[in-house]
Amino acid sequence: PSATFPLLFRTFFIPGLAEELAFRILPPPRFAALALAAYVLVHPLNALLFMPEARDVFYNPVFLLLSALLGGSCTLLYRRTRSLWPPVVLH
Repeated sequence: PSATFPLLFRTFFIPGLAEELAFRILPPPRFAALALAAYVLVHPLNALLFMPEARDVFYNPVFLLLSALLGGSCTLLYRRTRSLWPPVVLH
């Protein structure tokens, strides 16, 4: 029980909230495609620089395609709702 909140925070709020803010909320709408490309590319870059143990996953083309689909879905959801929280929950 005492480890539940830190785990929830690390797995839900950090990637979901931080990435949605950085790649969906902050960029102007006309840069949505560029933000989506950056979202996909940040995963292998993150593995290269900070998480070498994740390289097998983050370099995988299927994972990168799924990241693009998730990012695109989150972008559409944000544009439709104008709320941060639906894409964070989807993420």
